[in-house]
Amino acid sequence: MHPGPALSSLFWLLPAVATSAGSVPQTFPWHSDAVIRTQVVNSLADTGPGSLREAILQANALPGPDLIRFASDGDLFRQPQTIVLNSPLPEIRDALVIDGYIDDMLWQASGVTLDGQTRYRILSVAPGIHARISYLTLTRGSADKGGALFNAGISVLSGVLLDNNRASDNGGALYNAGSLFLINSTLHGNSAHRAGGALYHAGTALTVTHSTFDDNAAPQGGAIYSTGPALMNNSIVANSRSPLDCLAEVDFAAQSRANIIEKSSGCTGIFSREDPGLGKLGRYNGPTRTIPINSRSPAFNRADNAASLDEAGQPLTWDQRGNGDPRFAVGIADIGAFEVQPQVLFEVDTRSDEDIRGCTRSKNDCSLRGALTLLNQSRRHQVLKFDQEVFRQGVDIHFRAPLPPVTRDLTIDASEVGTVRLGGNHALRANPGIVLETINVRLQ
Repeated sequence: MHPGPALSSLFWLLPAVATSAGSVPQTFPWHSDAVIRTQVVNSLADTGPGSLREAILQANALPGPDLIRFASDGDLFRQPQTIVLNSPLPEIRDALVIDGYIDDMLWQASGVTLDGQTRYRILSVAPGIHARISYLTLTRGSADKGGALFNAGISVLSGVLLDNNRASDNGGALYNAGSLFLINSTLHGNSAHRAGGALYHAGTALTVTHSTFDDNAAPQGGAIYSTGPALMNNSIVANSRSPLDCLAEVDFAAQSRANIIEKSSGCTGIFSREDPGLGKLGRYNGPTRTIPINSRSPAFNRADNAASLDEAGQPLTWDQRGNGDPRFAVGIADIGAFEVQPQVLFEVDTRSDEDIRGCTRSKNDCSLRGALTLLNQSRRHQVLKFDQEVFRQGVDIHFRAPLPPVTRDLTIDASEVGTVRLGGNHALRANPGIVLETINVRLQ
């Protein structure tokens, strides 16, 4: 199953980007008819028939939206492949989707890398042009601005890895002079001589959703430098080789939320400045390498689901890796491009009143408060139990603040442990019409 959007309608009505003052401009339209042509890349050559360069030239030459995908009669793309560029690819001058997802490769290494040899910019989008680039790796791009991509159009990057790109001026990987959506993507090891080691935003709109910035460098804004209206949600910006990870001349929109940004100025919507506990860039399924987190990370189960949206304003289905790695694995999404796929165990294993919402097979990672928060978002789990060792004798739990109201039918079952007594500050309540059953649980 292909993880991307339906290709019968390439361009949608997109949600507006909020301004720094918090106002939301009118939604601007992306709409086009169905794909007119599909161009198939079946060669790793830089030029000639079947090459990516030739496909872009053909898409530019004939008006109307095109799709470029990667496939061959043999097994060429059934393993990771690299296209080495000997010059920048042609500027995208007509509506285009470049989709690097390789079908039928679940849990097998695959994917296409575009390599600029640290000599050439890889891609660029002309002013006013709609482009969507997904499930590709862009590496070793080099230019004065935007080593991997210079965007002057209206573009979406989704499920993309931007790794080891550089700029002699601004925007090591990306320079946005138009409107850009960056979704489910990782920007790692990029650098700029002046500002925006990974991303420099000087355009009309920027929306960053569920993306991870790691190990980028620039004198100003090691990962991000922004001079225009921007919205960032559910993203990680960390480990930059610079004084600040993120620097914005114009504050991010007030609607920005649930971001982990270690060091910043003007980049708002910060949930935490903690070390996100990022792992090593590597292959963990899917067509691009990703950076994992674990269930002990402050990013785990801490995203704002209402902001986990694609460019059409629809809930995300997958994380950066695509098919096989659901975005809402436990009920509440993780912050960043990578979603942990844990063995879920809804069993309260601590008496703490803190919001501890791991609820995996690890010890002391599931409080009653945290479990209720997760279960309110879960469509698969309707029973909450208690750890037999921690609650063997029965306990009293008092709460300093009200617990989250139960918003889905739920059974809280303490039949295998001693009586659990809950007290203080409206200990347990359900919304109207919700069935809440308790077994061996006493409200005080």
